[in-house]
Amino acid sequence: MCMCMDNALNLGILCQQLPCQQLSANVLSACVCSVAVAPAGGFRPQAQVASEAVRVINQAKALQDSGCFAIVLECIPAPIAAAVTKALKIPTIGIGAGPACSGQVLVYHDLLGMMSHPHHAKVTPKFCKRYAEVGHIIQDALAQYKQEVTDGVFPGQQYSPYSINATEVEALMQQLQGDGLHDCATAVSEAAQAAGAMVKQPAATKEPTRR
Repeated sequence: MCMCMDNALNLGILCQQLPCQQLSANVLSACVCSVAVAPAGGFRPQAQVASEAVRVINQAKALQDSGCFAIVLECIPAPIAAAVTKALKIPTIGIGAGPACSGQVLVYHDLLGMMSHPHHAKVTPKFCKRYAEVGHIIQDALAQYKQEVTDGVFPGQQYSPYSINATEVEALMQQLQGDGLHDCATAVSEAAQAAGAMVKQPAATKEPTRR
């Protein structure tokens, strides 16, 4: 089983604070065991000593009994993940937890190399294999989009596909003029002409004669 998920419900810290029996089965659709991100950045592995590994196994079994249908194991040694998987009847999904899990998951931003910022490169987890480097392509595309919007090139007529009948444009302009919204009528006329609709320019309004 191979999965690409942007996020998973992280109950690792919550499960350390509350007994599993107190957690609703509706909430326990998926949980992450033993994952921690160091304050300075990066991922800190867990369950690297026997006592901690036993705690993870027992916690996983308790979560299963509380209603989980799957458990995500992140940043733990492969032998511990193998033990958890063997102890459970529900599937385990591994991310940085070795090949013995029931399935695997990676954050697709990391997998595709979507983030090109130097800071992100520093905190990309060691367990993530990059299958592509699309971050620079994305960055270039966003820069081009910004420039075209700034220059008035986009969207243009090609990407403004929705139209209004010229007769309806005329009717709208007359209504706007009748309501005193002359600037709006002019805007409608100019936009319609740019779109190729044949409409008349709104008549210039005369300033009221002052006595």
